[in-house]
Amino acid sequence: MAGFAAGLPQAKLLTPCRVSGVDPDASLTAHLQRITAYAAGTGLADPALDRPELRAALAAFMLRRGPALLERWGADLGRAFGIPPRDWPRIEADQEEALRRWARHVANPDDADTYVFLRAHTRRGFIARFPASRFLAAQMRFAQLLADDLQREYAADPDLQRRLMGVLEQQFAIRILHITDFFVEGREDMLLEQEASYRRAIDQALIYALTTEARRPLNLLGLGILILLGCGWRGWHQEKHGENGGRMGSFFLPRG
Repeated sequence: MAGFAAGLPQAKLLTPCRVSGVDPDASLTAHLQRITAYAAGTGLADPALDRPELRAALAAFMLRRGPALLERWGADLGRAFGIPPRDWPRIEADQEEALRRWARHVANPDDADTYVFLRAHTRRGFIARFPASRFLAAQMRFAQLLADDLQREYAADPDLQRRLMGVLEQQFAIRILHITDFFVEGREDMLLEQEASYRRAIDQALIYALTTEARRPLNLLGLGILILLGCGWRGWHQEKHGENGGRMGSFFLPRG
């Protein structure tokens, strides 16, 4: 995962105009279907709360009241994560965009833009540079502030308050499942790319060591390369150089 190592400069490329509005690919579609099945099968998603009017009411509340919570949320994160105050407004602005995408998904489950963006950022964006727990803590704190505000807003209507709180809780729980999987998948991709990079480096070192011009470096590199590659080196060398190469490999391997 090149963006994980590259850091912020590459993360800046992941702007809403470049990621938002992109249709989910097959792997993301499968991911979304899997989490939906988990939520339904375990009872995490209550069908009685998954009603269009309740989702629309919650989405409207998120858009109406969410932006007012961002300043407090940004300050909480800044103190917890050691973020300089000059950076808080930018973080709050990013969260407001994320809130809008999430609210659109709450109102319309077919709008998966929020998850297209989250997957891109957990793999190649700025948040991929940090532990998953840091991002999850930030999400949990915002949901906590949103829940507290919702309870105050609907204090005069306990029944609607209870139902909207239920929708918010299950929507946030499902969101956490998505984010957790995105981080795990991103780390898996990074490890696979690192493994491929290491293999390419070893192959290049071996080729260099076996060139006619590099006979002397062979004495220095050979031991480490042969230990790393083990018996696989004999097969590789025999494939490249025929039976003589295989016998040559057999000569070197027992002797290091």
